[in-house]
Amino acid sequence: MKDLLVQSRLRNLQLWDCLAGRSVAEVCQEINVQQSIFGGLLNLKISPKAFPPRYKRSKNPARLVYRKAVTDIAKYFRMLPEDLFPES
Repeated sequence: MKDLLVQSRLRNLQLWDCLAGRSVAEVCQEINVQQSIFGGLLNLKISPKAFPPRYKRSKNPARLVYRKAVTDIAKYFRMLPEDLFPES
């Protein structure tokens, strides 16, 4: 009897559709967003809700970079962050 390997990959389908066949690297270079952040959002490893808007004024550079990346991605695709990253 052979063992089976089952892999499942979850993706943010809204963001995936927006890529329209372009590579993540290409889009990240155009937007000037880190591929690790974009990939994390695409693969649902990072939640866009992790740092709510109240942290925008935070002096922590990591939080500022993260929030800026989420808004820059939404602007690039001409969508609201809420539409691009739905809660369900």
